[in-house]
Amino acid sequence: MNPAIVGERVTYRASLGTKGVRPVTLQVQRSGGWRDVLSGRSTASGAVALTPRPATTAGESTYRIIAPATRANGTALRALTTADIKQRVVGQSVRVTLASGVAVGESGAVTVQATPARPGREVTLREQRPSAGGGVSWAVVATSQQDRSGRALFTVKRPAAQQLRGYVSASGGAPLVASAAVSWPLPGALARVDVARTPDATVYDWVNWASPDDVFYTTDRSGNLVVVARTPKGDALRIDTFDPRTYAKVGASRSISLSGWSEWGGFYAGPDGHFYVLVGQLNEAQNDAIDVAAVRRYDPQWSLVGTATIKGGATQLFKGLWEPFGASAAHMALVGDRLVVHMGRGMYRTNDGLRHQSNFTFEVHVPTMAATTFDDAAGSIWKSPYVSHSFQTLVTTFESSLVLLDHGDAYPRALRMHVFKGYPSSRDFTAFDVMSFNGAAGDNATGTAITGLVSGPQGVLVVGNTVRHDDAPRGTFHRDERRNAFLLWVNPHTQNQRMQPLTQFSPAGADIVGHPRIAAVAQDRWAVIFNVERSGAHRTEYRLVDSAGQVHASASFAALYFPAGSEPLRLGSKIVWVGGDPKSDTGEAHLFGIDITDPARPSIR
Repeated sequence: MNPAIVGERVTYRASLGTKGVRPVTLQVQRSGGWRDVLSGRSTASGAVALTPRPATTAGESTYRIIAPATRANGTALRALTTADIKQRVVGQSVRVTLASGVAVGESGAVTVQATPARPGREVTLREQRPSAGGGVSWAVVATSQQDRSGRALFTVKRPAAQQLRGYVSASGGAPLVASAAVSWPLPGALARVDVARTPDATVYDWVNWASPDDVFYTTDRSGNLVVVARTPKGDALRIDTFDPRTYAKVGASRSISLSGWSEWGGFYAGPDGHFYVLVGQLNEAQNDAIDVAAVRRYDPQWSLVGTATIKGGATQLFKGLWEPFGASAAHMALVGDRLVVHMGRGMYRTNDGLRHQSNFTFEVHVPTMAATTFDDAAGSIWKSPYVSHSFQTLVTTFESSLVLLDHGDAYPRALRMHVFKGYPSSRDFTAFDVMSFNGAAGDNATGTAITGLVSGPQGVLVVGNTVRHDDAPRGTFHRDERRNAFLLWVNPHTQNQRMQPLTQFSPAGADIVGHPRIAAVAQDRWAVIFNVERSGAHRTEYRLVDSAGQVHASASFAALYFPAGSEPLRLGSKIVWVGGDPKSDTGEAHLFGIDITDPARPSIR
């Protein structure tokens, strides 16, 4: 038996080729000489079998068997020495491999590989289960035997959460040995990645209004994936780069300090190859002169090349910013040499003694980094792109127009679209509502979230989820019912619009629809991706749509979890995002991906 396992009994055999019982000795070579290990006697036919104490450590030794000269049955027998026997002793190991792409509740293959192989040796597969007193135990799931290569194959159903171990039984002096605990591969996981944080599960962290993303994706000039994430303390950005093929980390992490800016607005990778970071600070004293919001421009090497600021006393119909980005998520878009920033703000106290919230829009002339607000000198609500209680602020362009979209709760209590034709040469705009809400103005709750705005050749698309708003704005407000995902098509110039449901779950059902995100995957094609939870089980829904609001393909991926707090990115033939295991508290981050080699036939591994 070569190699032998530490602790395993090994029998050394020889045939002396002589007749008659005679004494024999097993020797081991030590320090250039031979030391006796075990003595015994041959059989009458000259066969020898000597089993010494098992080795307690791994290594290699040289043995031989000697038979001194003797007489047997009146016959003289000459001395004999066998050829050297090289014996290697190794530790034993067990490894468990779980099949990938196995959804919860489905059956999957489990392979237990034992080394060295011992055909016929018993192998058990065990799962971790809670035990009394808060501990855990390892319960037997199935039993098999090693084949000639040391493998034992099992097929088991995957539960929602489980760790498995393979155990090889004690045999021949070799002790029981167990593998490391392993978990089923997360569906869609491409690689484990080292990043500052994973995205939040939702876009509307406070239920009624949006919060800015903390995790963003872009690519560098070499095509590498770049993950930009705000650190959990909020005092820095961490930038990590990954190879687009192997997903291995490229170089060291980079840190960009946000010191001095307590409020987070967001990150934008501009089509000019520069990065824009939006930050701010609170203005409790309502000081007109301090910088409350700032856009910091970085070159592709992350050198700061300019900063634009907005003062506390800036106005948009009403005066002041005491809380930049308050109760909303800011977004940015580069239009020619103008960076448009559309955001929420807590304004200065008004005559009623309250600090109300509204939208706030400004532009940055990038060559000079000079910031200018969109406020109109006439101070008319109809001459300023104003929305009260604007809980989400999105921006895009359509043809030659700038398009702003606000999630309004008060004036109006609707999704309000402002369209600036010919921007930036013209500031004239038209305003219209694309979705009205039931319920009272200023209620805060609207039962709706809007989480994406993109533009294509046939119109703009809005994605989100919502309760029913039948007969809005005068119908019944179904505040607490289950939501459904939607796709809203709008032509900003004609104001034509069409609502397309992406799910049609029962308002009182068990399906909980997450916040959809939308990302370009091909010419005039976007992927809408969102999570659905049912009884604690997650799945990811995929819809392929065009800029006319038509759905071209649908897919559902069981057990794949999509956290809505980041906008996915097309990377080669996959659409990717960072996430974790919603059933684990380890904090491990993984890069997930859906293969969209053919966007109409998406798949995961």
